[in-house]
This record gives sequence, structure tokens and C-alpha cells, in this order.
Amino acid sequence: IAGNMRLSTSRPAIFWVDNYNLAARDFEKELEKLRVLIEVDLKKLERELDTAGAPATPGRLPQFKVR
Repeated sequence: IAGNMRLSTSRPAIFWVDNYNLAARDFEKELEKLRVLIEVDLKKLERELDTAGAPATPGRLPQFKVR
């Protein structure tokens, strides 16, 4: 849509608007699934790895305690 409308002064065709709205609605659903996966499921997995004493992995901060 943006590529076709970039230099235009007219409104986008209704089918482009409809397609954008359909894609946005579908994206919103998938984004919520991804948010749960990252904020809930991944955090749970990281806690389980820490509890099991697994070594640090990329993107996961190690637990550190002064003894």
C-alpha cells in the first residue's frame, strides 16, 4: 500500500484499506500470542533452567550470589 501510494495525493483504494484492516486484525492476535510466549512461557523456562543449574545461555542472565 505504502509503495503504491507514496507519491499519490488521492486516498487509498477501499480494497487496500480492507486488506490492511484484515492484516492488522490478524497481526494483533499473533502479537498477543507472541507476548505471552515471551513474557510468560520464556520466563517460566528460564526459572526452570536456573533451578536445574543449567549453564547460562545467550540472552539469559546468570544467577549470581555472593558467598
